[in-house]
Amino acid sequence: MKLIQFAVLAVLAAVTGVKAAATDSNTGICILPCFSKEPECTEGWYAVKLGDCWTCCTEA
Repeated sequence: MKLIQFAVLAVLAAVTGVKAAATDSNTGICILPCFSKEPECTEGWYAVKLGDCWTCCTEA
């Protein structure tokens, strides 16, 4: 792999990591994955339907 290709991929990976969570004043902090069915969220998180997607959120 050429150095420039590696650098571009590294930058894209870093930017994607920054967008790993979404924030909304009504739902708190939510993970990015979109589930078609209501997920079983881990302790301290709760399921929220945002449009056609289900995700897990926690209080901000």
